[in-house]
Order: sequence, then structure tokens, then C-alpha cells
Amino acid sequence: MQIILGANGIIGEELVKELHANYTTNITLFGRNPQRVNENDHLYKGNLLNLEEVQKALENADIAYLTVGLPYASKIWLSHWPKIMQNVTDACIVNNCKLVYFDNTYAYPQDSTIQTEDTPLTSNGKKGVAKKIASEILLNAMRKKKLSAAICRAPEFYGPGKTKGITNTLIF
Repeated sequence: MQIILGANGIIGEELVKELHANYTTNITLFGRNPQRVNENDHLYKGNLLNLEEVQKALENADIAYLTVGLPYASKIWLSHWPKIMQNVTDACIVNNCKLVYFDNTYAYPQDSTIQTEDTPLTSNGKKGVAKKIASEILLNAMRKKKLSAAICRAPEFYGPGKTKGITNTLIF
């Protein structure tokens, strides 16, 4: 089973369509108010801030995709991202579930330097600090070989649907 944590945002909805069309139809959508994208999607109502709910949701999952978005407020990011990542990481480890984390580039330096996988996470912004802490939780679990995971970072998510990205707003 594949499970999308934060399933009804732009990334989660496009991901479930792609998984369903090309990989598997055994997909669970996890969220506070999950909505089916495909007729046979499984729904799991839960909160990523609750470890027990995340652990239960990941039972029998092969791969979890963390695509959740949070309200665009620094205080919320600083309090919620570390907790969410710790809960998801712990639940993946307990359930021997792989993780794919869809992230952004906020933790990188906010300058014109070319970013690579070796670019240090040195943002001084509050949102960048929150994302750095979350990334470090996951990277530490990966380094200790407790968890098989990948981090996918994009500077902006754009495309059809609900995105509020500047590219969609100003260009498309």
C-alpha cells in the first residue's frame, strides 16, 4: 500500500493521480479531511501531530509520501514541522515503511548561489529554520540506517489546480 500524508493539496492530488495511473490502485489518503481523488482510494482521517494516528495509518504501508502543507505562518512552521517530521519518521521506522518527503528550498541560503545536494541548510529565516530542523530529523534517521527515504526539494510547486505559487499567479 502507498499512503499520501497530506493528501488533498496540489502535490498530493497530482501524486495520487500518477500513482493510480502508473503504479498502484492501493492508495490511502491521510489528512484531517481527506477526499477521494479516485473512486477506489482509501481514506484515513488523522492528524500528523498525533504520533499514534500516524503509526496506525502506516501499518501495512510500503511507501509514505509526505506532501502536507501548513498555513503560511512562521510560528506554526516552527512548532509543527519538527513534530510532524518526528512523528512521520518514527512511524515509518516502526512500520518498516519507506518515506518520500516533498520539501521546498526554504532551508537553503536565500541568495543567488547555485543549490546542489551539498548546499548547507543555513537559512536564517524562521520558515527556513523550521524546514532545516525537519530535514535534519529525517537525515539523521537516514544516516543511522533506520529509514530508507528520499527528499525531493522544489523551489516552487506549480501546475494545474490549487497552487498559490507566484509562477501560476503571475505567469500562467
